[in-house]
This record gives sequence, C-alpha cells and structure tokens, in this order.
Amino acid sequence: MNEDMTMSTKEVDRWYLVKQAMERKMKQSVIAEELGMTERQVRRLVARGRKEGKKGMRHGLKGRVSAKRIATDEREAVAGAIQERYGDFGPTLAQEHHTQNRASELLGKTKAKKPTSAKNSFDKWVKSVKGT
Repeated sequence: MNEDMTMSTKEVDRWYLVKQAMERKMKQSVIAEELGMTERQVRRLVARGRKEGKKGMRHGLKGRVSAKRIATDEREAVAGAIQERYGDFGPTLAQEHHTQNRASELLGKTKAKKPTSAKNSFDKWVKSVKGT
C-alpha cells in the first residue's frame, strides 16, 4: 500500500487515531473526544479506514477540479487581450480598464442598462447579460 498522496496534518493525526481504533488500542469514545466528533462519526471513519486506508481520511473533494473553473483557452484569451492592451499597467488598473471597456462592448450588443454603482452592481449586470 505505497500511495503517493498529500495529507494535511489534521488528516495524518486523524489517520493515526483511527488506526489505533482499528487495532483496538484506543477506545472510540476517547478518539471521538480528542477529534471533537461523536462516537458514531468515529465508527464511520473506522469503517472508511478499513475500506480505503489512509486515502479514506482525506477530504472527498481533494484533488478534483472546481466546477467553477474557467476554461484554459478562455483564461489565456483574456490574459492575452489584457497583456496586449494594458501591458504596461499594474494588475489593478488593468482589471479596472478591462472591466470598463468590456462593459462598453457588452452595452453595444445588448439592451441592458449600465449599472449606476460600483463593482458589485457591475457583476450583477454581467450575470444578467449572460443569463446565468
């Protein structure tokens, strides 16, 4: 069982205690108290530890790609456009100018009204234009 994976300190500590419970060296009630869980949760961890080993102590979403992640080609296109237009700007100023210019472009293509207040309103407006 030689697996290459990263675990947080908390996960390593949890694995150590669950292993103690699996080997019946510590009571589940003591482990529950130490981990700040109920005994039932510890029993579930022990069962998962028996089934999956160390891997079962990791967070279930660890290593997965976010569902909200922007596509690589889209990110590169935006980064290229910003670099081309605003290459000598700092990141904050480049973002502000890009946002303003993008709003002007979208206004020309849609019937939506431009928001009157700052960034939060702009984000809401962009969402309404995109239809999400």
